[in-house]
Amino acid sequence: MDILTYSKIILEKVSFDEGLLVKEYKKFCAQLAEPEKADLDEWCISTFGQKFISRA
Repeated sequence: MDILTYSKIILEKVSFDEGLLVKEYKKFCAQLAEPEKADLDEWCISTFGQKFISRA
């Protein structure tokens, strides 16, 4: 399993806690290459809404 797929699974599991969600998102962004980070951003917006990015 690649990091991008793994990050999506983990982010869905911690989405009950906004602070934890943002913390995990930032950790994954540090590990991903730029194209994968863009994919993760798009996925987060579609999954958690546009306001997610303003919190991150």
